[in-house]
Amino acid sequence: MNLRTNIIAAAVALGFLSVSAPALACSTDDLQSCKTCPEIAAAVRGKDPNAGDYYRGALWNPLFAAYVHNCQPLGRTLLEAGANPSFGGEQSSMILTVSNRWPHNNETVNKQWASMLAKSGASVDARLPYTETTARAIVAGGDASVDYPAIWKGLLAPDIDPQIVKYCRSVSEAAGGSYRIEETCRKQESAAKSRMNAE
Repeated sequence: MNLRTNIIAAAVALGFLSVSAPALACSTDDLQSCKTCPEIAAAVRGKDPNAGDYYRGALWNPLFAAYVHNCQPLGRTLLEAGANPSFGGEQSSMILTVSNRWPHNNETVNKQWASMLAKSGASVDARLPYTETTARAIVAGGDASVDYPAIWKGLLAPDIDPQIVKYCRSVSEAAGGSYRIEETCRKQESAAKSRMNAE
């Protein structure tokens, strides 16, 4: 070792100089590093729209990253590509996420996201990854609060029969756990029940 290397090593050892690993670049492995909508879009292009990491109480998946930066066109693209509208954000629930202030502190923006999620079939009764519960159960159990009650109530879909939810969840689990199967089943069963009640 030369003198320069010894001085640097001593400075690091004594705490006068810090050596840190380079920051991770925006990627699906680190969506928190993404700072703009184009960065997020580039990072997730061609990747699983539901992939993500659960870190400090939030599921950082492409949909949540798009929400954090209010990339609504990217959010629609992700949903069209198969992103689960119920998954992402606070305690893995996009519904809980849009029902709260952070990060936008703007109810209008959150209503726009809530509308997008609802049109794509988001459900308060979807079993969430990592938490293994539902948004409805999290709020009912007092494990999360809601800053925007009107958004939360709008996403509750009280007209869905709990028996239909239970039946469709079992159908979905038998088919490998696809949320699309569960949501399609709920819509079909709810429509059938409405027709029967109308007769």
